[in-house]
Amino acid sequence: MKKIEPCQIGEFITLAMSVILLACVSAYLVWNILDSSSSYVEITASAAQEVSTPAGGRYIMPIEVTNSADKTVNYIKLHIQARFDSGLSEVQEAEVEYLSSHSTQRVYVYFTAPVTRQNIEVTPVYYKFN
Repeated sequence: MKKIEPCQIGEFITLAMSVILLACVSAYLVWNILDSSSSYVEITASAAQEVSTPAGGRYIMPIEVTNSADKTVNYIKLHIQARFDSGLSEVQEAEVEYLSSHSTQRVYVYFTAPVTRQNIEVTPVYYKFN
């Protein structure tokens, strides 16, 4: 029976670690290619309360922005249009700098007149990925 040298044990350990590392990297690359997650994110935004709150001569309406995807997004731009009972409308824009996956954030928007949830239309305009 042939005796195993200490340097052969070290070579075997190095070879085994290299094979394991190569298998892990290969598995990750195959998983990344086969991953069916979309490159798009569904961002929803809506008024968070029924009626705006008076504050300092103006009216504040909280807007909830929700990211229901598995990806984090940056710089979400919102277009907010409020229609008042007088027939006039007011347009505001808001930005959310960072919204992690499966999370919600509130943005507070000022209006010149009272507004209700039914009279607000919030549209996400764009976003960016990390």
